[in-house]
Amino acid sequence: MKFEKENEMITNSDFKNLENLIGYSLPEDYKEHMLKYNGGTSSDDELFIVAFNYDNEYREASYISFDPIKHGDDTVEIQFNLKQSYLFPKLLAIGSFLGGRILMGYRDHNYGNIYIDFSYQDPIKVANSFSEFVGRIEVEEI
Repeated sequence: MKFEKENEMITNSDFKNLENLIGYSLPEDYKEHMLKYNGGTSSDDELFIVAFNYDNEYREASYISFDPIKHGDDTVEIQFNLKQSYLFPKLLAIGSFLGGRILMGYRDHNYGNIYIDFSYQDPIKVANSFSEFVGRIEVEEI
């Protein structure tokens, strides 16, 4: 899986500041990705797609990108401050896809789980970890 860097890189300190803001430590696999890419998206000639089965129905999320921790217009911190108190009290918005958001559990029983949110229904769990989610992403040439 190849991601492109779009933002200035972050430090361990920047990542720790996010964890202090939310009051919880985040999974190591997510941290490693963010320290390497601070977000990440596909190149102009690739399409990222993740397919999943929900209620025996095949669905896919495409044009996947991950939000930066810092140094961008729509950071994980901005999303947390906007949405944490009413929309995702136990989920952190970490990215987007065509038509929705990518969320990660950071508390209690959903720690590290990845969900997608189409905004017209409850978030759908699609992976047990960030690494599992990224491992399911397929790249198609455009």
